[in-house]
Amino acid sequence: MIGDWLPSTQAEQLNQVVEHWREPLDPKLARLTKKGGARRDWLDAVRNGTQSVRDGLTACHYHLSRIEQIENEIISFCDARGDVFREGHDVSFRAPALSAEYAALQFALRRTLDYMTSAVAGFFRTSGGSFRRLSGCVRGKAPVALSDAIIHRLDRAGLSSILGTAEGHSVRDQLAHHQVVELAWFGVQRIQGKLKIRYSSEVEEISTIHDPGDAFLTTPYRGRDLSQAAAGKVALVEEVIFGLFADMQLIP
Repeated sequence: MIGDWLPSTQAEQLNQVVEHWREPLDPKLARLTKKGGARRDWLDAVRNGTQSVRDGLTACHYHLSRIEQIENEIISFCDARGDVFREGHDVSFRAPALSAEYAALQFALRRTLDYMTSAVAGFFRTSGGSFRRLSGCVRGKAPVALSDAIIHRLDRAGLSSILGTAEGHSVRDQLAHHQVVELAWFGVQRIQGKLKIRYSSEVEEISTIHDPGDAFLTTPYRGRDLSQAAAGKVALVEEVIFGLFADMQLIP
């Protein structure tokens, strides 16, 4: 498929960042070049990190769109084949394609944060590639007012669902280093001629998509589904990323 999956608002914000390194160079970035007194050209790290962030966010939105598409296809399938579900009988099935896309999103989110680390570290004339270590990487670095703002934002970022906590691994860590995680499966039951679809996950709090108390599946009640959980994670990462660009005074 051809096309840019990155929404226009996010693309425009990244374009604003890029404008800063066009000639004549923004003074905030001139200090990152050898001509501006740096021992090496740190501006390359900022440029490359920013472009990688764009590609990473594009991948996140692609996987998010696929999750939404697969969910809707499952609902449409159940709606079209409702007659095959017998009254009072449960039918359960896995959704490996949906799980695969959600796993891909987890990896894309994590690597995009690491790409951002490279850009932020370069801005403070240092190296870094792990978002977990970004606070320590920029602590005390000039301009100190900006590095302090970065650290303050990271302290309240609330990214434990993506990065994990001291007590446990993130979903991405489990997938990368430990085991396959069953991210989505469905249970369908016919009750008084209407379908109830249960939606379950080992890692996300999601709920029934359709309940017999509502209308038929052609106008389904949508509880908290996997695409909503995924969209929340993407929005959280974007809030942190564009907040960091703002802390560096590269966007308003």
